[in-house]
Amino acid sequence: MLAEILLSDSHGAGITGGDPLVKIDVTLSIINYLKEVFSNFHIHLYTSGVTLTKGIVSKLDRAGLDELRIHPSRRYWNKIKLALENSSMRVGAEIPVLPGAEEEIIKFAKYLDSIEADFLNLNELEFSETNAIALLQRGYKMREDYITAKGSRETAINVIEWATENLSLSIHFCPAVVKDRYQTSLRLYRRAVSIAKNYQEITDEGLLRYVEVKTDNLVSIKNIIPPPLRETHANKACTSMYYADKLVKKGFSVYIIEEAPTFPRQIINKEEYRLCR
Repeated sequence: MLAEILLSDSHGAGITGGDPLVKIDVTLSIINYLKEVFSNFHIHLYTSGVTLTKGIVSKLDRAGLDELRIHPSRRYWNKIKLALENSSMRVGAEIPVLPGAEEEIIKFAKYLDSIEADFLNLNELEFSETNAIALLQRGYKMREDYITAKGSRETAINVIEWATENLSLSIHFCPAVVKDRYQTSLRLYRRAVSIAKNYQEITDEGLLRYVEVKTDNLVSIKNIIPPPLRETHANKACTSMYYADKLVKKGFSVYIIEEAPTFPRQIINKEEYRLCR
């Protein structure tokens, strides 16, 4: 965990699950450790609120948790008020936006406003490998992007427009594209900057791009590419895009690799490089 934070140059962390409060001792040890190691590090935690008690709220607060994001069913709305009254943390709610559920979300927003909750986060409903069948069975339809549910974004906008005129509650809407295109890509980009080798470029998406050459004649490769810009293995060499044309002209089979800067490494794209004519 510490290595991942340092490699990603992270300024904070989110603790999620499942529900982290089910294993409260483990959760508290993680919060305490992060706060001890990093002097200025923001930590937020997601929970359903089912197991949240006054005692647990106090323990989270003392450990240094900065923000509690609760996704409660109707019977546990009062857990948000419990956390607000017994801690110095920012406390609010975070929920997925079900298409057409404006009335239910507005009722929830009114309650949050009445207890002076710090925020309500609305997340665009996403289809995934694990929930797609269940969402389709419930009648939700997928947008053309094959990621989000039709009507979720529109429902969120309608709620926000109503709340702007009627509530003082701070409401945020997070479209799926923000998480996929910006938040995830930025994290990968920052990690790539930390681990990139001399010969690797960093793409806008945060991938590592370089040239791979398959060959049994590594000696000839070494004569073309200086040591700081090459890495040799048993039957291949890796180097900068700068040498791609020169290597092709010398008769080598050259491939452009785009690799995720994760552990373990994952090759995202691999294609043979050819000279432009």
